[in-house]
Amino acid sequence: MSTFNDYKTEMFIKKDELILAAPETGIVEIYRLMQKHQIHHIPIVEQGKAIGIISDRDVKFVSYSTGVTQMRACDIMTPEPYCVDEKTNLEEIILHMTSKSYNSVLINNSEGKVVGIFTSKDALKILCDIFLN
Repeated sequence: MSTFNDYKTEMFIKKDELILAAPETGIVEIYRLMQKHQIHHIPIVEQGKAIGIISDRDVKFVSYSTGVTQMRACDIMTPEPYCVDEKTNLEEIILHMTSKSYNSVLINNSEGKVVGIFTSKDALKILCDIFLN
């Protein structure tokens, strides 16, 4: 049976799968990326470092706004997303996510560049593995 300590932050580094966007990316393009890759969060980066994050709820909220086709990622992103070092303990991450009601955490390498994302969906998968196996 797996335990919580069997899971490491490095398991959620998704260099090949990680979808990032620039602040100038249009909201329609953000929506298309989310649909194409079936994801709920897109980090907004400059030179590889996170300056914000957009969730599918952000996109849905502004989709009813006039002028949405002219909006850019920087217009709706949540600035200063919660980021952790790739060596951060998952227990610490999950406790912080729970206390702050965050649905995602960006994982940075030693240079401060985004290399992964840990989401509430990932946390649920861990719970399933632990309790159902």
